Amino acid sequence: MNSPPSSSPSPIEAVRSTVISAAQLALRELELESAYLANLPPAHHDTVRSLGVGEWLPLELAVAHYQAYDAMGLDAAGMDAIAVRVAKRIHGTMLRTIGAIVRQTGFLSASILSKQVPRMWERNFRGGAIDVEILGDKTVRIRARSLGALGSSQFFRAAMTSHFKYGVGLFSRQIDVQPAPMGSADVHVVKVAWS
Repeated sequence: MNSPPSSSPSPIEAVRSTVISAAQLALRELELESAYLANLPPAHHDTVRSLGVGEWLPLELAVAHYQAYDAMGLDAAGMDAIAVRVAKRIHGTMLRTIGAIVRQTGFLSASILSKQVPRMWERNFRGGAIDVEILGDKTVRIRARSLGALGSSQFFRAAMTSHFKYGVGLFSRQIDVQPAPMGSADVHVVKVAWS
């Protein structure tokens, strides 16, 4: 069973503060906060330093946040290091739920992902949509749509791919994550296969 695609979702209009606050913690751990702040417009400094829990943040702030990462010129390993730390923080509860299902069934099925990935999206983004197409028992194609201004961020796209790799990797021996070449900034497609 595939997750049903939303017909035509509105573009992302807000991001949960948890995403950006988890990124701030990752930057501090990796000693990259000063480089990030040097690339973030000063008008946003106070906001990112005093984020509340579970707030919806406007798209303008999220775009500035991801543009600051892009301007840092991180390589793939640097982007992955940040994204994995963020994934651990923001998806913990959902990953524990998936873990409980995996312990009962003995393996991570594509069906589980088709149900849980859209829930993770809805917890962190207002607008946009994510669809999971089941290609096999342990293979899916995940398509994030209506990314709006965030879709043009190299870091945002790389971080999404890293989140899938980290989350599925927790429950598999081997994983292959292949992002499709960027056709449109408004869509990001990743094929995930595991064993």
